[in-house]
Amino acid sequence: MSITPFIFLAVYLVGVAIIFLLAILNMYHVLRFGFSKTGGLILTFVFLLLMAGVVLGTFQVLNDVQWREPVDLQIPFINTNTITNGPE
Repeated sequence: MSITPFIFLAVYLVGVAIIFLLAILNMYHVLRFGFSKTGGLILTFVFLLLMAGVVLGTFQVLNDVQWREPVDLQIPFINTNTITNGPE
């Protein structure tokens, strides 16, 4: 059984979209309810810096991956070599 790594990239992008949405909601709440408090502002900037570091780090790691090259998977309980057309 083979699978393309492009599927994992799509799942990763969905995760990044969810985190991006949460970051936007975080910024809204800080601007709306707690911008004058320095603790909330510092924690928001730390969160954004960590997010930027994770995204930039994964871009560097994933740069050399061949996304269209299929990867063979060996799953022990699925045997594709002995497919039959019914009971014998």
